[in-house]
Amino acid sequence: MAWIKSKFPGIRYREHDTRKHGLNLDRYFSVRYKLDGKDKEEGIGWASEGWTLGKVNETLADIKRRIREGKDARTLAEQRQKAEAKRQKEIEAQKAVEAAAAAEALANKPFSDHWNDYFKADSSKKPATWLTEEGLYKKWIKPVVGKMSLSQITDLNIEAIKRKMKKAGKSDRTVEYALQVIRQVYRFAIKNKSYSGDIPAIRKRKTGGLLPEYDNRKRRYLTRTEADALLTELKKHSKDVHDMTLLSLNAGLRAGEIFSLTWGCVDLERGRLTLLDTKSKNETRTAFLNDTAKAMFQTRTRGKNNELVFPNTRGGKIIQISDTFNNAVAKLGLNDDVTDRRFKVTFHTCRHTAASWMVENKTPLYFVKEILGHKNITTTERYSHNIESNLEAAIKALDITTAPADKGAEVIEMNGTK
Repeated sequence: MAWIKSKFPGIRYREHDTRKHGLNLDRYFSVRYKLDGKDKEEGIGWASEGWTLGKVNETLADIKRRIREGKDARTLAEQRQKAEAKRQKEIEAQKAVEAAAAAEALANKPFSDHWNDYFKADSSKKPATWLTEEGLYKKWIKPVVGKMSLSQITDLNIEAIKRKMKKAGKSDRTVEYALQVIRQVYRFAIKNKSYSGDIPAIRKRKTGGLLPEYDNRKRRYLTRTEADALLTELKKHSKDVHDMTLLSLNAGLRAGEIFSLTWGCVDLERGRLTLLDTKSKNETRTAFLNDTAKAMFQTRTRGKNNELVFPNTRGGKIIQISDTFNNAVAKLGLNDDVTDRRFKVTFHTCRHTAASWMVENKTPLYFVKEILGHKNITTTERYSHNIESNLEAAIKALDITTAPADKGAEVIEMNGTK
C-alpha cells in the first residue's frame, strides 16, 4: 500500500487493499512533524476506528503546540504512555480498594464460615470422626463463638466452652476433643491464608493453658470368662457384631480396621489379613489369624474381593459399632458401678484384651507391638499393664530372703557383736 498525501501538510494515508469504510477503501492515517530538530512520523489509526482528516489535522496541531510550549507527553507515543500509566495507576488503586475490602471481609469472617470451609475440605477423616466433630461444633462450639471472627475469639471464650461442657458432665477427653477441633479450624485457616493472627491458648493445664489433663490409658481388660459370656450374648442378637467382637479379641484389630476389611484382604489358607485402612492411613500391615478367628471366617459367605466382610444394611461401610454391643455389655453388668471411663468396657476393650492376654502369656512386647501395629513400643506398654502380675510375683519372691530367722539360730550383728 503506497502512501498518499492529503490536502493537509504533514498528513498522509494509505488505503487498504480490500477493506472498505463506507463507500471508500479504509484509510490508515499518519502525521509527520519536527521533534528536537529531527523528522518524526507517527501512525494515527484507521478511518474505520473513527479517524477523519479533520480529527487527524487537529491532533497534529495539538502535537506541534505541545512541542512549542515544551509540555510533557508531546508525541502520540508519549501521550499513550501517559494514558496507560494513568490507567494502570487507577487499576492498582482499584485493586488496593478491593484487596482492603476483601481483607476486611476475611478479618470479619465468622468462625462458622471457617468451620464450613474446614469441614468440606478434608476428605481423609473417617465418617465417624466427622460426625463426632460436627456434633461437638454444633452443640458446644457454635453457640459460643460461631458468630465471632477468629481474631475476636479470646482465651476467655475458650474457657467458657470448657466450663459449659464440664457443667454438663462431659469428660475431660470430650472437652479436649472439642477444643482441639477449634485449634484445627484455626490451623486450617492459617494454612489456607484466610487468617494470619494468633491461636487462642489451647494447651495442657500443666503448661499453663486451658485443657484438662487426662489419662487415656485403658485399665480394663476382659477375663476369659467375661469374653465368653459377651460372645455368647452377642451371638443371640447379631452374628455380625459377634464376629467382629471375636475378631478383635483374637487378632487385636481396631474397629476401623474391621469395618474396612474386604474379602480380597482375607487369606484363610495362610491365616492372614492385609489391613489397608490402618490408623497410620498411608501404611498397610499384616494381621495373623488363630484357629478361632479362621473358623469364624469360614462360617461367613465369602463375597467378591472388593466387597466388605462386614457391610452395613445398605452394603456400605460401618462407621461405628452397633448398640447391640453396648446392650450386651449392659445386660452382663460389665460396667455396673464403673464410673471411671478407663475401666469401662467398650469395643476397644476387645483389642486391649487381646494385647493383655498376649502379655499375660509372656509374649515379648516387641511381638505384641508388631501384631497391634504400633509405631512405638511405649504405646504397646500402655496395653500391657497386666504385666504387673509378674512384678507382684517378683516381690513375693523376696519373702524367701527376708523371712525371720529360726528361733534357735544365732544372729550375727553387722558390727560383729551379738
